[in-house]
Amino acid sequence: NGPDRLDDDAPPAPLRSQTKMTNTSRNRNFAAAVVAAAVAAAALVEPSQAFAFPVPRPTATMKTTTTIGGSCPSRRPPPAVRTSLLPPPLRSSSDSSAEDAGGGVGGEDAAIIASPWYRRLFDDFTRASRDGFGTRARNVATTLAVGDVVVPLCGDLERRQELANRGLYAGVEYEICALNVTEGGGEGEGGGGAPPARPVRPVRPVRTLEGLSRSEIEGSVALVRPAYPLRDHLERSDWPVPIRPVDDVPLWLSRATYEAGTALGTLALCATFLGTASFFALLVRFAYVPTESMVPAVYPGDVVLVTRSVDLPGLRPRAGDVVFFDPPKELDEAIEQYVGNAGAVPTRGKQFLKRVAAVPGESAGVRDSNPFAVVKTKTTTTTSSSSGTGGGGGGGGVVAVERTDRTGPYARPELFPSSSWDRPASPLGRGEYFVAGDNGPRSVDSRVWGPLKDRYIFGTARAVVWPPAHAGPISGGNFVSTEMGEE
Repeated sequence: NGPDRLDDDAPPAPLRSQTKMTNTSRNRNFAAAVVAAAVAAAALVEPSQAFAFPVPRPTATMKTTTTIGGSCPSRRPPPAVRTSLLPPPLRSSSDSSAEDAGGGVGGEDAAIIASPWYRRLFDDFTRASRDGFGTRARNVATTLAVGDVVVPLCGDLERRQELANRGLYAGVEYEICALNVTEGGGEGEGGGGAPPARPVRPVRPVRTLEGLSRSEIEGSVALVRPAYPLRDHLERSDWPVPIRPVDDVPLWLSRATYEAGTALGTLALCATFLGTASFFALLVRFAYVPTESMVPAVYPGDVVLVTRSVDLPGLRPRAGDVVFFDPPKELDEAIEQYVGNAGAVPTRGKQFLKRVAAVPGESAGVRDSNPFAVVKTKTTTTTSSSSGTGGGGGGGGVVAVERTDRTGPYARPELFPSSSWDRPASPLGRGEYFVAGDNGPRSVDSRVWGPLKDRYIFGTARAVVWPPAHAGPISGGNFVSTEMGEE
């Protein structure tokens, strides 16, 4: 808050930087945004790792289900180096058989694998635009086909845990290994028409549910398994597991819709965090106060919240506000000329807090070391004439008011020129502010180095945020107004 402690019993305290906490806070804001973006990106790369409901490892009592009416190819192991932001493309049963027989990948599957990730993401957005996003996304439960890759979603936590215990994790991509249609929606081993945990006597295997009757779709059973390897604690020995698409899972999304929605969510999350970090870095600062020049409004060790000032009517600093500013060259010159021999340190790289005693358009001066401003205000009516004839005019007039900021005299007046004690009021130019510390004896301010130009001002200190004992809005200055008479 300026070179203070200019008293006889102690040397001036070093001007510690008020920007250290500011810069640290700004860096932490951006770091938080980067971390959030990394977490969100991780969810896009491996949705199974981020959203899967963890369940215990399968025990020896778990049964291994035999695929009915079809076969599910073994999942491709994860590559040593992931070259795409999305999970590896999946193979149909025919492609898998051909690859297993020939020992390689070819044709359209090879073209998909070789396609750039951004092209695949664009294709996903194109397909998802037809199915919809979010709550308007189309449920593909009634159009499932063997070889499709779909994502089950469930918002009910109890139901979600039940599905997880059966091997179906919400938010994980699953491949449809087989589809079977059962009689009358299927009969359970326990009777009573309850959905069975395992399919019983399937009528026939089908390649797709599209085009089937409502009763056949409701009675269908799908054998599913994850489309890619999961973490060890999520892997099971009984995949593929039977699931009734319509009855067991509230919502099935196509892979394109899910990945496109995940990408949009990731972008929205990143934009939110980056926007918040930018807001705090550009418009808000937290400043540490190391000196006593603003006591009693702000004490050493306080942390204040500063908001950026905007050069618009109503948003500029006003008289009585505490402004946060970079040191002007006049302050450096005054420190070197008047205080340098007293041990004050340079102000480079530091910021300061002072209270505004006068604003542009007002006249500012100093009397008995207290800054004052001459303000002209309009009155609504004028008094009657001195002749006593009555009637007094009703046009109004202008009254000059002197507003004094009672900061107190310097403890060591011999350090400063006489103009810092007494000088007549002079008009402030455009963008000029007269500022002073509340603790006048320990503040070097406009009384010594003149008006502060608005280009040096970052913003206005609004409140003390730390420590809790001092937390709250910054109190007003010690101003006294005196009416000087009508002009």
